[in-house]
Amino acid sequence: MKFLLAIAFFILISLWVEEAYSKEKSSKKGKGKKKQYLCPSQQSAEDLARVPANSTSNILNRLLVSYDPRIRPNFKGIPVDVVVNIFINSFGSIQETTMVTLS
Repeated sequence: MKFLLAIAFFILISLWVEEAYSKEKSSKKGKGKKKQYLCPSQQSAEDLARVPANSTSNILNRLLVSYDPRIRPNFKGIPVDVVVNIFINSFGSIQETTMVTLS
């Protein structure tokens, strides 16, 4: 009888410890998860308020508030020269029959 009582006590203690451990583990998981957004415009006002004022995201958001992609850079002054370098790693098969002539 004492043996069965000891086993029952041991099972109760182990279940209690397991439950406490699982609660602790789940609370740690919740703290580490953050919402991820593709773009700052998807964030709510509360989410934006939680971002520190000097964070990189907040600084960029403030700079881009007045950005209009339809206007070229330095539109009041001279046009901006843009230089692009292209490096070609490889060509596929080249056939004379599929070439296009420019006229």
